[in-house]
Amino acid sequence: NQVPSDSSQGGSLLQPTKQAKKDDNKKNPKNIINREQCREFKMQEDKDWSMFKNKKTLKWRLEWKDTCKMCPRWHSRGDCLPDCNNAASHVLCPEILPEKKESYRKYLKRLRRDD
Repeated sequence: NQVPSDSSQGGSLLQPTKQAKKDDNKKNPKNIINREQCREFKMQEDKDWSMFKNKKTLKWRLEWKDTCKMCPRWHSRGDCLPDCNNAASHVLCPEILPEKKESYRKYLKRLRRDD
């Protein structure tokens, strides 16, 4: 599921194929589902999950509490792993404080602009 890429431009030697990216966007039936996502947090239809996993954008993730970050998989993709390191942030939309919502909207705007 991977094809060689040009490593002279700083890329890795293998890049995921389009099929691998599609598979990565599929939801695993073992995952827990966020049944009350904030509408404005949902991943855009024309985007794939890779925008959240980019090394550059990982450092932009927001603090949820001292122990974890706000989980983009839960809040934007709508599902996550039961043993996620950021599980403390797996709350429903009505439970997110307004200032956290605003910060997450800014984070998404930055991700989408950079993509």
